[in-house]
Amino acid sequence: MLITKVEYPDASVHQQRLAITCDATGEVPQQQLYQPEIAHLFHTYIKKLAPWYDLNDERLTFSNTVAAGALHNPLLFSAAIAFAAIYSHKRSSFPRHFADSYHRKCIRLLIDLKEDDDEVISGNALASTCLLRQYELLSEDRDPNRHLYGASALVPPVPSLINHDLIAASFWNYLREDITYSLIQECPLKLQLPRNRFTSVNLLDDEAANLMTLLLGRTINAFFGRINDDTGVEIADWHARYSKEPFCNIDGGAFPVIKMMKDCHVAALHYYHVAQCMITPIQRTSSATTLCGLAVHAQSDAVTVNAYGPICFTAQWLTFSQQRDTIINFLLESQQQTAWPVKPIIDKLQARWHGFDTFEQDQNSSY
Repeated sequence: MLITKVEYPDASVHQQRLAITCDATGEVPQQQLYQPEIAHLFHTYIKKLAPWYDLNDERLTFSNTVAAGALHNPLLFSAAIAFAAIYSHKRSSFPRHFADSYHRKCIRLLIDLKEDDDEVISGNALASTCLLRQYELLSEDRDPNRHLYGASALVPPVPSLINHDLIAASFWNYLREDITYSLIQECPLKLQLPRNRFTSVNLLDDEAANLMTLLLGRTINAFFGRINDDTGVEIADWHARYSKEPFCNIDGGAFPVIKMMKDCHVAALHYYHVAQCMITPIQRTSSATTLCGLAVHAQSDAVTVNAYGPICFTAQWLTFSQQRDTIINFLLESQQQTAWPVKPIIDKLQARWHGFDTFEQDQNSSY
């Protein structure tokens, strides 16, 4: 372990003795936090990035359990710092070498794991992989999708909706990341989801959102994989029992101004409208308009990141130029906050719109 002294003029003698820094080969996360840059990155993870993962988790597992565990766990710590570092690099030209160094460290730790290791059983390995998934998205212009594929062996069976431990929280995050990739690339999930039926009665808000996540995942596999899994009845039942209504729903502008009480309400309805676009083609324009209205007015980075896939898939059915321009501007502006590479999404949407418009012109000219 490489250890160097850092001088803090205002620190006590005791603090001076403890003020050491470790490079990414260090095994003592708390010691590394005496380096100001690392402390800044860890704080960035807690305040800005962990909420992305707690979108459908009112117990805030990634903000609380992962952050607290990272203080003593090199795997979690390396993943959190790598993600925060690439995020900071993309947004404010923070030195890139921090991201690369901690990413390499995390990969080395993951490669050495065996199926029965505590890191796997506890969910630390899967949680770290979910963090690295966002790292790779932000670090490269095109989605390499390495970590989703690499983590598939770590994913447990579908947990109970009332299970709220770390491995369950990591499962739902992995599934949402898998859904995002599938909606952008228009392909089945890496996960093969069972057709287990979960009740939608008496669910907490985040549990209802996770149920809709599972239903959408199955719908995606049926839609893109051309397999028989009729989720329509279950989704209709979910929607009939889902009582969350917007506290604001005002027509006007390119999209309606729709605001919900919680981010998980928005995420649940986003996934519902994606599923509707797959199951009920006649509702595609209406669902796309509602989905974009929810996204544009959410004012939440966590919602925005989770909405990139749904927007990429559904916004192709927006028919008015004002709506198209508004959603493109929203994506470009959101990139300043999330550091996400939105250009592939914009390119795909513009290509689809061009194709639809050309087809419509050809149809009109034939009459």
